[in-house]
Amino acid sequence: MKSFKLKFIGITFFTALILLGCNFLIPTKPDQINPDSIYTQAAQTVEAKLTQIPEIWTATAAVVSPTIPNTPTPLPTKTPRPTKTPTLIPTPTQIPCNMAQFISDMTVPDGVTFTPQTQFTKVWRIKNIGSCTWTKEYNLVFFSGDKMGGNTLVAFHRSVKPGEYIDLVVELTSPNKPGTYLGNWLLRTTNGILFGLGNVDKTFWVEITVVEVDSNYTYDFAANICDARWNALNEGLYCQGADFGTNNFVQITDAPKFETGKIEDELALWMNVRKNNMVRGKFPSIEVTNGDHFIAEIGCTFMSEDCNVKFILAYRIIGSDEIVYLGSWIEKYDNKTTIIDIDLSSLAGEFVEFTLSVKSRSSSNENQVYWFVPGIQ
Repeated sequence: MKSFKLKFIGITFFTALILLGCNFLIPTKPDQINPDSIYTQAAQTVEAKLTQIPEIWTATAAVVSPTIPNTPTPLPTKTPRPTKTPTLIPTPTQIPCNMAQFISDMTVPDGVTFTPQTQFTKVWRIKNIGSCTWTKEYNLVFFSGDKMGGNTLVAFHRSVKPGEYIDLVVELTSPNKPGTYLGNWLLRTTNGILFGLGNVDKTFWVEITVVEVDSNYTYDFAANICDARWNALNEGLYCQGADFGTNNFVQITDAPKFETGKIEDELALWMNVRKNNMVRGKFPSIEVTNGDHFIAEIGCTFMSEDCNVKFILAYRIIGSDEIVYLGSWIEKYDNKTTIIDIDLSSLAGEFVEFTLSVKSRSSSNENQVYWFVPGIQ
């Protein structure tokens, strides 16, 4: 009972405090109280209390993105294609019908030495760079200068198509007197039109120097170079063939320079012999008289440092098939030369065919040598 009374008194007291607090919160007179306001105040009081209670449940709010105006995406600007420059087809240059190009002097290079009244063969290598074929009715024509005993017209020995070349050959003779001689030549079509090199108006030529012969010689092999039949391993060589450096060739010179550095002022046979080759000249027969000697000086040319050869002198008596060797001599680039002097008295009264040869002993293709003043005296 006692506990019940105490509970009752506590509840009564607590209720009184609440009512008393309400009167302090709403200082209005009893006759001015609006029943609706009581409920309003109560609701507000409850709401205020609720705001002081910690949040236990958290509502997940839907996140609404702000509405962005739908701006239309502009289409990419189309890059214009570059204007195609039209390829201009060049107008073909019209190639003249007849046009020639000089390739090389196959024989008798400019200024080569001859003795008076020496017959020789001049050979030019000429290329057809025109648009027409040169037929066998075309001609090599002497145009101006020194004719040197050659024919005015020389027929082509074959046809030459555009892009091909031909070796044009003319037989000439050196003039009687010492000096320098020049002859100009052109080509001629079947209807008589002349043309040449470059812009069809340039000539090609032969230029030689004529020198005196030493009258002390019964026979001068150098002076009569073109009387011999020259070959290399049975392949024919032109007399006074052009100096192509490492090719086989034979010429004469009136100013040979030996490996010693000495320069002479008389005629010499000048030749080059490739490796594994032999250059040989067989001269026409001459009558040997009592007391005749074969004389010469032999050696390598200046700056032909790979020179290593064998010089050979042989003969054959006309009417005999026997080849007789008079001697052979080894020459290297060693700052030395060899003088040859052979008595031919045993051949007196015979017509003898002499052969002068040089054989390579080197692995080099450049073996340039001299037979200096080779002759019978």
